[in-house]
This record gives sequence, structure tokens and C-alpha cells, in this order.
Amino acid sequence: MNQTPEDDLHDALRRMSGSLRPTVHAPRAIHARVRRARRRRAFGTAFGVAGLVVAIAVGSQSLAGSGPTPRPVQPRPATAAPSPQDQLFECPTENRVFTETTTIADLETQQQVLRRLTTLSSVQVRHAAPSPLGVVALVVDDSGDPDSYADPAVVAQLREVGVAHVFEWDPTAATAGVDADGQVRQVLQWLLQPALNDVRSATRDLSGAAGIALWQDAGAVLLQWKAPAPQEVLALNGTRPDGVTVIVESVDYSRLDIQRAQRQLQGVLREYGHRDRWSSSYGCGDGSGLIVGMAPPLPDRGDLQTILSDALDLPVMVVPEDRTRLTDS
Repeated sequence: MNQTPEDDLHDALRRMSGSLRPTVHAPRAIHARVRRARRRRAFGTAFGVAGLVVAIAVGSQSLAGSGPTPRPVQPRPATAAPSPQDQLFECPTENRVFTETTTIADLETQQQVLRRLTTLSSVQVRHAAPSPLGVVALVVDDSGDPDSYADPAVVAQLREVGVAHVFEWDPTAATAGVDADGQVRQVLQWLLQPALNDVRSATRDLSGAAGIALWQDAGAVLLQWKAPAPQEVLALNGTRPDGVTVIVESVDYSRLDIQRAQRQLQGVLREYGHRDRWSSSYGCGDGSGLIVGMAPPLPDRGDLQTILSDALDLPVMVVPEDRTRLTDS
């Protein structure tokens, strides 16, 4: 029977292991080497060789303008590229904060404020709602001013009954498809923007940024940073005087790491003749690796994930995705 190159490699290494003191378990290393070589050959055969803005599970604090309670930043160990023995690498396609249900710790207090608003006759409150930053009230303004800021006298009166933020009601918003709750969300974005700007300014010259996002439902700004984060970044973690919470989340890979892998991905796909099957690539929502969309079918997704992880030096999750565009690197 003819021996394959992998079999020759297996025999040679076995003979060498008899005269050398191994630094790792020899049979395991040999078998892994052989399996990798076979996977690469099987990958080329199975698919045929031819010529990818923003944002953390935290509690809430019971105070006006409540948001998520700051927690110590815990570095997470780097995620190594999956080995042949590992289960298929999986990661979330979106940051988990976009799917989490948040609660307002002082909701009962805010609801009492809302009930008091119904007894006012001197101020026309068009809509009011509880929020992680306190009660937001939108008032009718007849002054004709083009801005969104309510009259200072109205603001002072509503703050006396417990309203945290007062803005003008926009009667034209409905024509743009924005309902009353949508106007409240817009106010929250305005309230979070200064914190977002401050975080960006404080980290502009630091390396390791992985992502930044507004988490309106929690009244927070989420900053993802490659571990270990520098002290300047860790110092941002906590609740600001304006009630906005900055959450620093340690992740495995920075934005630059993901961009590097995306650039290298094109060459690897070309090497194996599958560039035309590529659909998209983007970072995992938790910063743990790269997601690569490939046109289905994917009969050997596990082998493809391992090959790409080895070549790009970070975990890769392959997902079936219809090819909608082709962008040359």
C-alpha cells in the first residue's frame, strides 16, 4: 500500500521520539500534526480548489438618575484559537447588551412623579416616562423657538415635583415615524452624548480600543477594551456626576486585531480557492474573535473554522450567509 506524506511524517516523528526527551506529550503532538495536515487536504478536496457602531450584565443603583451599578473590571484570559479537540468556536454576533432586559431600580418613585404630573394645570406635559436617568417630561411650547430646550421657569417647576429632564415636545416627529417613546429615546441619546464624547477624548491616544456604544436602556456608555486595559481606561469605569455610567468591559481582541484578521482573511481564502464564497466578516459581539460569513452549503464547517483560526491566529466562527457582495482587499 502506498504511504501518504502524512503517514511518512507520522513514522519519522515516531522514530525520533524514541531517542529524544519530549517537552510535550509526543503522541498527542504527532497526532495533532497529522490531523491538521489531513484537514487541510480534505478542505481543498471537499470544497474544490479554484483559481464584514455600536453598548454588560450589571445591576441598578437606587438613586435619581439610576443606571447600572459600576463593577470592578475583571480581565478575561485571551481566547486561544480552537484546537482539533475543541468544540466548534461560537460567539455572539451582537453585543449582549442589545438583548438584555434592564430594570429601573427607583421605578416606583418615578411612577409617583408621573402621577403627580397629572395634577398639574399650569404646565402642559405632552408625554412623560420613567428612564434610567430619571423621569423625562416633554412639554408643549408655544413660543415658536426652534430648539428643544424648555422654558427655564417650566423646567424649575417640574423639577420641584421630581422630574429629572425637561425638553420640548416635537409635534412634527410623528410625520417622521417617531412616536412619543421615540422622542424619549432621543432625549436619552442627548443626555448620554457628553459622556460618550468625554470617553472618546480620554482614550484617543491609547491603544487597545475594541468598541464604544450607547446603552440607552441602562443610561450607560459601554467601552470595550483589549485586556489588560491601561489605568487611564480603568479610571473611566463608574458613574459620573451627571448620572451616566461608564462601563469598561475587558475583551480579548482590539479593533485593530479584528481589522488585521479581516485583511489577512482575503489572502487565506484565495489560497484555498474560496474567495468567491466569502460574504462578510466582522468582529464577535463580545470581542472574542472573528465571524466569517460564507455562502452555503458548508459541509465541513469545523475544518474551515480550524484552518482560518490557525491562519489568522485568533478564533473564527464560520456562519452560513448568502453572498451579497464582493469587496477586494
